[in-house]
Amino acid sequence: MHAAFRTVPARYGRNALLVVTSLSAALLFGGPAAAEPTIAPSTRAEQRLICLDYMDRGFPSGLVERLCASEFSLPSAFLMKCGRGLEKGFGSAQERDACVAFLAAASDRAATGYVRR
Repeated sequence: MHAAFRTVPARYGRNALLVVTSLSAALLFGGPAAAEPTIAPSTRAEQRLICLDYMDRGFPSGLVERLCASEFSLPSAFLMKCGRGLEKGFGSAQERDACVAFLAAASDRAATGYVRR
């Protein structure tokens, strides 16, 4: 893991997602030499779209996944992976069993969830 993803300085606060996304793009598309500041998403809507795209393709790091989940209240990206497994088939029995356990736990939480009305 690149050192830039190990910690995000506290001074960034709520802008940590923006910083991590910029660093991710620089490292993924340009290699280590291109880790200079890049143009980052300018709006919250653009940041949300990036997080949704990561949910579908996979997050570059656990830090980015946690930031997206907390910033935009997104469900686990594993839900998308399970959905793809249901449509296209699972890679292994272990992967299928993990999805069964994940969805069973989500079902239990939904059954005991808070109803506002």
